[in-house]
Amino acid sequence: MVTIRMAKKEDISGILAVERESFEEYLRYSPAEMRYLLFEANSEGWVAEMDGKIAGYYILLFRKNARVARLYSIAVAEEWRGKGIGRALLQHAEKRAIERGCSAMHLEVKTTNCSAIDLYTKNGYSQVEILPDYYKKGVHGIRMEKRL
Repeated sequence: MVTIRMAKKEDISGILAVERESFEEYLRYSPAEMRYLLFEANSEGWVAEMDGKIAGYYILLFRKNARVARLYSIAVAEEWRGKGIGRALLQHAEKRAIERGCSAMHLEVKTTNCSAIDLYTKNGYSQVEILPDYYKKGVHGIRMEKRL
């Protein structure tokens, strides 16, 4: 059974391990960037635990006085993929955004990340914009949004 809880400083190494498994090097956050995003930005960081291990995480950003939350990063460790953890994290993030007074959530995803696009589409997200060279030259993104 998956447990989702707020990230703690002791979770950084486990979260960074999930990052290494999930993203190409140019997309990964440094330890300092991850600490900032989790604990200093106007954000929330949450982890999913399975069998006492960090199985995934997400970071949700909020802008002051904005009613749209941004799912800044979400990832699931390779050994736990395909077991509903990504969906559980996504639904948890939506619930947190609603609790924070948001009426919509948006995110960006690489055009080649078919499994993520499928997850978002199945959970009610729609494409709102193509983002040429968003991640780096030749690596395009899609902005997706869902009304909460």
